[in-house]
Amino acid sequence: MDTLTGGGGIGPASRAAPRPTTADYVTWLEGRLARHLAPIGGTVALRSFDPGFVTVGGDSIRDPYTNVVGHVPGTLPGKPGFFLVGAHLDATARRDPDYDATWATHDAPGADDNGSGLAAVLETARVMGERGMRPGAHLLFVFFDGEEQQVPEPDLFLLGANVMAGMDLDSLETVLGPLHGFVNLDMVAYNPTGNRIVALTNVPSRWLADAFVDAADAVDDLVAVRTVQGLTFSDHGPFWAVGRDAILLIEDPDVISHNPHYHRDSDTFANTYSRGGEQVARVAQALVSLVTTWEADGAPSALTVTSEDIRVTRGIAVDAAEVGVGDSTEIAVGVTNRGGLAEAGWTLDVEIRIDGRTVRSFPTQVGPALPAGGRANFRLPWIPTESERAAVTVAATVTAPAGDVSTSPAAERYVSVSSDTADILRAYVYPNPTTDPRSAILHYELSREGPLRFRLMDVTGKIVDTATISYDPAFPDPDVDVGVAERPLGVLFDVDDLAPGIYLLRLEQLDPGNLEGAAVRVIKLAVVR
Repeated sequence: MDTLTGGGGIGPASRAAPRPTTADYVTWLEGRLARHLAPIGGTVALRSFDPGFVTVGGDSIRDPYTNVVGHVPGTLPGKPGFFLVGAHLDATARRDPDYDATWATHDAPGADDNGSGLAAVLETARVMGERGMRPGAHLLFVFFDGEEQQVPEPDLFLLGANVMAGMDLDSLETVLGPLHGFVNLDMVAYNPTGNRIVALTNVPSRWLADAFVDAADAVDDLVAVRTVQGLTFSDHGPFWAVGRDAILLIEDPDVISHNPHYHRDSDTFANTYSRGGEQVARVAQALVSLVTTWEADGAPSALTVTSEDIRVTRGIAVDAAEVGVGDSTEIAVGVTNRGGLAEAGWTLDVEIRIDGRTVRSFPTQVGPALPAGGRANFRLPWIPTESERAAVTVAATVTAPAGDVSTSPAAERYVSVSSDTADILRAYVYPNPTTDPRSAILHYELSREGPLRFRLMDVTGKIVDTATISYDPAFPDPDVDVGVAERPLGVLFDVDDLAPGIYLLRLEQLDPGNLEGAAVRVIKLAVVR
């Protein structure tokens, strides 16, 4: 890593993107990546772009900026799609008090942020070249320029990723096929207490984070965990913005409290490479393990769908637990191939069920050829009708090619359909996520009195526990009267041994005559331990 951070390396101890000397690092990365990929027929190209500075220019500002793009051709014919693995190449020391005024001469070595990500990607490329590894789909390695806030114009950032997620992505998908997923590495070196890496994901990309965590299980002395979080200030952010699946590998999402050298000139190899860079090496091993699952063509396919792969979207809600009659919604279903090549022609069937009875069948979807590790995403328009007002199950079933070895070809997902939720004005749990579900408080507000039923369920709709509060007009319980009420979850449910995960909490205000749900609210509860 000395080579990337100055101190006897190829250039000064700064990779601040606006500095003209940072171009030396671009050239170095191009040559090193080309050398690693040459044995497997890989090539490297430079993608230059205008950084867009407005207030400064001339010889003091590097222009153009340049993404370094390596391409390993897939082994499959046609357009099997591609995976992307990347890391940003620039650095900053903007948390140093005088950096904004002295950036042109101030050290910004960026050993952890993000020399560590570069190192892990380069090591993955080296191992692939050495072992002759080539996935069925195409694989791109990208070193992104201009990720950090571009002092002296800090409103500019994520520049290279925005270029790649824009017109470049459209062109690539036209030539190579769809982007299956993007693994972004940003700060993977510093953890003084042990080797631990976080796979940070949004809701649609959870499958990719799970694939990495599973691959990391094969690596000794590395703990990999998944977290769902909306952090977009790294190169995966622009890909989320255009609806592509991507994850961030990072030592800790709360980098400011976790790493005292973050965005400082003290971010050097000596200070931030825990155990001499051992964690970077482990992360690279995990990444190689993941790439190995992408080159499994020749093995039987394993088309897989889980409850997390079924989402109901409505407006800005990407994973709604409740929708209304007449709402314009979509059912999003993702199918992942965890085996070898699946030939085109497999099918996906989606149904709406109430108490096991099918009330709606969507048109059968025909799947494309799907390489090892690949992902096919389907979106089915759905406007719920009054006949579907209930606790419904969305069921997805894959009919795979002969010989498929999937252990999860079908899955179910629960969603509540209601035509009137005005009686329950609002409901939420605090804190959420919670580490102690017993003490977490359910807050809700009613616009009319009446008995309440509470159901705690998993994401498939399986009931974990149920509680009911009756209503007596002569002696009304304030928890079922008009107004605001709250109850600890530990009073309503048996949650002492509740496993970590995502749960659904369904509130039903019942009609006293027949005890059927007249008004419904469904909220999500995350339990972490």
